[in-house]
Amino acid sequence: SSTSGSTLRKEYIARVTGVFPSERVVCKLALKEQVDPEDATVHPSEDGKPCHTEFERIFLSPDHQWSLVRCYPHTGRKHQIRAHLKAVGHPIQNDHLYGPPKALLSVRDLTSKPAGERSDPVEFEKDPLCTHCMDLEVQRDYAQDGIWLHAVKYSHEQWCH
Repeated sequence: SSTSGSTLRKEYIARVTGVFPSERVVCKLALKEQVDPEDATVHPSEDGKPCHTEFERIFLSPDHQWSLVRCYPHTGRKHQIRAHLKAVGHPIQNDHLYGPPKALLSVRDLTSKPAGERSDPVEFEKDPLCTHCMDLEVQRDYAQDGIWLHAVKYSHEQWCH
């Protein structure tokens, strides 16, 4: 991202499905928003906005079911990290929009019934490696739950947060 002629750098960490490659992965797929207002997602498209994200694996679970990945977006498009992780075959593990099939449950369906009446096939657990992950219990309001994607650092030439 560019801010007044200088560079703003952003870093995120995501918990993704499967064994993410050990080498750095670069994704430069252009992304385009859906025309349908009911579909809030973006998808790779030749006529989409240019995007650039780099990824590096920083941890692999002992059972090889998931990886922690550091994400470096060089552009700031809507859902860029989420869409690029899906495009490289390793979506965020509990992402209901871009994640694996068992996470693709609409928030509307989950919140249309009282918590005790939901038949929820998704079993989420709090990521033990992340002190910021919300408690993703079935009884919670899914509209308030977070996905396993967290901002780690924003930095600029003269500051870092």
